[in-house]
Amino acid sequence: MSPNACLDDLPIEIIASILKVCDYRTVLRFSSTNTRYREIVGGSSSLQLLIELEINGLEILKKGVDSSDESLLKELRRCLLVRRSLNYLAPQAYRVAESWRPGIKIYNYMIHGDHYFGLYDELDIEDPDDLNFTSLLIVDLSRREYEEPVYLSFETRFRSFDADLTQELVVLTEARSGDPTLSRFHFCSTIDGKPHPLARHALISIQLEDPGFDELIPSPVLDIQTEISGKVLIIGYHWSDLAFGIFELLIFDWVSGALLGRIRSEAAISRAFTLLDNQHLALLSATRSNNSPHPDMVVLMIYQIPCIALPDQDEGGSFNASSYPSLAPILVLHFPPIQDSLVFRGSTTGFILRTNPGVGQAMFGGPSIFVCARVPVFEIRMSFHNFQSETHNFSYQIYISTYHIFELLARREPGQETFSWNEWGPRATRWFDYTGNRSPLMGTQCVRWIGSGSYHKLSTIEFNPRPLEGPPVQTEMFGSNVKSVFHAGFKEPVESCLPYRITCPENASTMRKCRRWDIQGHRLIGYLSRNNMLRSPAILICDSPPT
Repeated sequence: MSPNACLDDLPIEIIASILKVCDYRTVLRFSSTNTRYREIVGGSSSLQLLIELEINGLEILKKGVDSSDESLLKELRRCLLVRRSLNYLAPQAYRVAESWRPGIKIYNYMIHGDHYFGLYDELDIEDPDDLNFTSLLIVDLSRREYEEPVYLSFETRFRSFDADLTQELVVLTEARSGDPTLSRFHFCSTIDGKPHPLARHALISIQLEDPGFDELIPSPVLDIQTEISGKVLIIGYHWSDLAFGIFELLIFDWVSGALLGRIRSEAAISRAFTLLDNQHLALLSATRSNNSPHPDMVVLMIYQIPCIALPDQDEGGSFNASSYPSLAPILVLHFPPIQDSLVFRGSTTGFILRTNPGVGQAMFGGPSIFVCARVPVFEIRMSFHNFQSETHNFSYQIYISTYHIFELLARREPGQETFSWNEWGPRATRWFDYTGNRSPLMGTQCVRWIGSGSYHKLSTIEFNPRPLEGPPVQTEMFGSNVKSVFHAGFKEPVESCLPYRITCPENASTMRKCRRWDIQGHRLIGYLSRNNMLRSPAILICDSPPT
């Protein structure tokens, strides 16, 4: 090759192929170099698709028949535009779940993605061990009228469940009220309710270490949180009605039945976790500093997900958690210290961390399925009050961009690294007072509603926003130069400057008033007030417009 050769001498196809192995920020920097490079990137559907997928933390799980990069790009951009602009069809009242099969009572339900899940008990009895359910109703919200919902009856009673329909998997949690250190998990198929064919053990049993229970509470409630991502099942445990803050977290490969890792935390409060991608897990904790009678230090700890099973695995799917060592975090991110007179609220809503969708879960279904590969933004809520005066309450909703966290992970040295709030927090976060009128995150955005008589005016809040395509719509942009500053509750002022945009579509300015709103899959969901506690409430569903 000539010593004077340069990138310009290569064919466009070769340049595009090289860029496909780069991250999207490198591709965007390349395109800004000159007009020719901008045309190369702008004219390549493959590179444009790569950029859209990475920015939104997505990957393609399944391609539609005869789909191309160009058609996939068009489909993804259409879905994102509908969501950003709330350009949904007029809301339709969806009948209560009990009307699909008379006689069943849905005691607990959720809408996740494009599906409705309802828990019920076919025997309709009160179980002494608080295992209240035997059956699960699954309704595809895209189904035609003549298509029947799925009714799954299981061979065991259970307390709660988690599901991943992309794997046809439902995990049933069995934890009896009389034994607060034992739990069982059943891996079942969403096709017929039978044991899942890929699971080596259809049932795993976990014995936790006895934390030393309070004599006044001999049988405390064991709270369990699960998260499924591909072959990984993460299980978090804590005893919410005990004064101490022991938290156990176990990481399983549910297909091979192997235990990959254990995390044991004895922080004062530690009960919120989420996967950031298939290699990293975040755990939120509050601890006591020296001489502090109450938790006053909040930290976000990042752990590496092990890929090799721990030695000395138990036989037959039974595991004793105390037999395994605890993992250490690779990154510790500090939040601002709170004032000495404040304590965290004890309820489960006073200290939460959540993402939606989770890693490996579907963002958009249809002929092509786009799933979350990396959480782009996640939400933390912290609530505390002055223990000397119950009238002084503070609640904050904090949105955190993972881009800055992954930057720190990429640059870190071997071992554990710790960063103060000022080293990572202001540029990576945006703080708000918690007002109860913002939906859970969906990807990088949430829905906000404001009451006006019998109507709600809806808008979207999007973090690290991309330019908004499509018809003109009213927007308000808050860049990194516009800081949010909070003083109440902290020893020093808290600044945050993660960019965000508020979009106020005209078509969503007079929506029927609901208890709350949410975005799931291809739909905007409104939850109406519950009139009968023994029946699941009716919901409003706003579908995406047809293509």
